[in-house]
Amino acid sequence: MKSTMGSSHPQRSGHAGVNYTVISSLIMFSTFVLVFITARTTRPTFSPKDLSHENTWDLKVPQADGTEEGTVAEEDSDSPLGEVTSRFLEVKCGNLNTTLSLHILEGVPNKAKREEGDRFLRKIPVVLLHGAAYSSHTWQNMGTLKVLFGAGIHSYAVDLPGYGESPVVKAIDSASPTDRAEFMLKIFKRLKVKKPVVVVPSMAGFFFFPFLLHHAEHLSGVFFVAPVGVKRNLSQLQAVLWSRASGQLPATIVYGSKDPKKDTDMSKLAAAVPGAEKVVFDQAKHPAYLDDPNRFHTLLVSLVERAENKLRTKQAVQEARAERKHNGLSVLGGNG
Repeated sequence: MKSTMGSSHPQRSGHAGVNYTVISSLIMFSTFVLVFITARTTRPTFSPKDLSHENTWDLKVPQADGTEEGTVAEEDSDSPLGEVTSRFLEVKCGNLNTTLSLHILEGVPNKAKREEGDRFLRKIPVVLLHGAAYSSHTWQNMGTLKVLFGAGIHSYAVDLPGYGESPVVKAIDSASPTDRAEFMLKIFKRLKVKKPVVVVPSMAGFFFFPFLLHHAEHLSGVFFVAPVGVKRNLSQLQAVLWSRASGQLPATIVYGSKDPKKDTDMSKLAAAVPGAEKVVFDQAKHPAYLDDPNRFHTLLVSLVERAENKLRTKQAVQEARAERKHNGLSVLGGNG
């Protein structure tokens, strides 16, 4: 009997040990679940996965402040500097017998945050095109749209046909240079932008150079980043742009030092564009703006300012002529 009782004690002791282990495991599991739930409910509203260090917002996240889906405002500010809207634009191209649906990201500055007292300040918008491996979201993720609306500049990042969120349009592949020029003009008209500064990286030159040759009067400035098509359009560019050199088109030409094939092309492009500023990004590759975003942004805002200075000068001359004419004087120098 004692032997039986003795043999039963280890069994009871073993069951008790199992119970303690189960209880300890349950406590640890409950603690983990509590920490996990707390972390989930207190994490930031905005996901940083697609953003650069400059950004604190993400187009894919619904807003808790009541703004419509597809609109993002700068976070943690009672009076944000601006917002980004996402939309599609229908562009009818009669010459191509088709209607294109283009995705646009629009950077809209907060008017209350813009400097006052200068009617020309930030009047010139920026249109951002993109290279073959990129899209409108490149400019969002790099912080360009935020930099521009922070400087009071209205901007439009366009997904060209077949890139980003814009569907493929076969008619574009076989479009003539004249067709591509008219296509770009239609985009500007649908966006209701007048005389923008246009950013033209790499593949975007395929669309932009025909537009520049046919409609340079619709531009306030150009920011080239190693565009394709220089050799093909060089002689025409020289003829068109130098013929209007008295009204120089403000331009900046950027390329990376590790993009050696572009060195000769960009030098020729700089020679073809009167007064163009050529800048080499040291140790940068073909998409030089990705290697030095801060420098790119500084140069872009500076180009807009140069274009605005030209606009001020032109307006001042027009006002002076109008005043002289009103006073009965000759526009060319008065009555003697």
